[in-house]
Amino acid sequence: MKEYVINDTHERRCLECGDELEGRADMKFCSSECKNKYNNRRSHRRRATRYKVNSILEKNHEVLESLLRLGVHSMDLVSLSRMGYNIMYHTASTRARSHAELWCYDIKFCLSENRIFKLEKVELP
Repeated sequence: MKEYVINDTHERRCLECGDELEGRADMKFCSSECKNKYNNRRSHRRRATRYKVNSILEKNHEVLESLLRLGVHSMDLVSLSRMGYNIMYHTASTRARSHAELWCYDIKFCLSENRIFKLEKVELP
């Protein structure tokens, strides 16, 4: 009868720093610091994307608010773009017969082929 010897020298290593792990069999990190570094590094790209999008939305909202303060309720897209508005970013949209209705947080407006109109601030519940 053959005997099989199971070699238990398989070392477990921290996913972040590579140090040998001692303790529970399901451990993946040697410390909470390594766990945090690992997870922060993995999620950096997602956070950077969210930060970029939120920055664009905030800038868009500032532009629209400044137009409302000036009493402007309609503007061509070229002028709006020159003010720093990025038409590709909004928080909501719906489609009407001849135009789209876009929202940037609490400000809504209609969008035609080459201009925005009916710019207004809406009270949210």
